[in-house]
Amino acid sequence: MRHMKKVAAVLVVSAAACISASAAQADTAFVSPFKCAVTNGGQATVPAGSTVTIRQRFAETRRGVLVAWLNAQTTSLSVNGGPTLDLTGDWTAPEQRSDGSWISSVAHDTGITLGAGESLTFTFEIALSNPVPEVLGGAQPEFNPAGSQGVWSCTVTGV
Repeated sequence: MRHMKKVAAVLVVSAAACISASAAQADTAFVSPFKCAVTNGGQATVPAGSTVTIRQRFAETRRGVLVAWLNAQTTSLSVNGGPTLDLTGDWTAPEQRSDGSWISSVAHDTGITLGAGESLTFTFEIALSNPVPEVLGGAQPEFNPAGSQGVWSCTVTGV
């Protein structure tokens, strides 16, 4: 009987340790540079205790157009005024979505977990080496010009 109580106590302590360890791990919060800067005025919030990953996606109706865009882009990121990181080669291979369009994404785990009221700031830029077509709804293509497609700055705050 004493042995059973000891085993039960060990199991309870082990289970509690596992629960505490998993609760201590931070959730990942994905922040889109374009959405933050253009749609939300340069501000984003994430749940306190979240580790911030900066993730940008780009989609096209045709795979070839997306591949041309990927081949022409240069992507850079700076977090909290730190060194500029080159994310150009980090875009994922094009994947077809259920609607037939194609998508690629780039992500950078900042490794920064924000507490309530804490924040980080980043600057994200995509530049194109040459004009790239943009096909909108099957219409005649327009062209994204060569050069910077925008410098998107964002302050992310834990709430």
